[in-house]
Amino acid sequence: PGTAHLLFSPSNPDSGDRTAFEFFIDSANEREGEIAIMPYKMPSPMYRDLLRGASYLLMPSLYEPFGAATEGALNGTPVVARATGGLWSQVRSLIPCPVPSFYGGAVEAGGHTADSATGILHREQFPPHEAAEQWSRILVSGPRERMEIPLYRGMVDAAHDALLAASDLYRRPRDYARIVVNAVNALSDMHKGWEVAVEKYRGIYSVAGMH
Repeated sequence: PGTAHLLFSPSNPDSGDRTAFEFFIDSANEREGEIAIMPYKMPSPMYRDLLRGASYLLMPSLYEPFGAATEGALNGTPVVARATGGLWSQVRSLIPCPVPSFYGGAVEAGGHTADSATGILHREQFPPHEAAEQWSRILVSGPRERMEIPLYRGMVDAAHDALLAASDLYRRPRDYARIVVNAVNALSDMHKGWEVAVEKYRGIYSVAGMH
């Protein structure tokens, strides 16, 4: 009681970068019984079982062109994710989430109720004109060195607040269950959207094939 049990699984275990592994292994040793790391590609059945048994799927992604939040929803597991790339469109956030100015009106800021939310998004607040230099430092730094970079510290602070919100949600079983159902229903709507997109592409290819 009162603790979170975390399982970390790298998305690209064959990258050859041992720095992150060493960081997580040290963390697991410091918090034995609370943190575990699986430094290999999990078989699909194991991944599905772990998702189904988890309270949340955490995706603190630096970047996601599409994102796998749908995998959490498919297995009845709400997602807590950094709002970036495709995760903006896959998760309707329970809590407000800052929208960088360069997104314009393309994404929502969140702040939905449990009746409509499908998960929790977090995003750091940082001046866009200073971000490029900070990003270049983040991408060449190891996990420990990144904490010296203001932009990255902002990411960590935002993720921390989102996890507190997730913990609070978990104490409200009815709201938690409502969000699980919302996420499953959203998958159905997304599937219909893909069917429409596929039909449009078929139409384009049919016309191109006639010429």
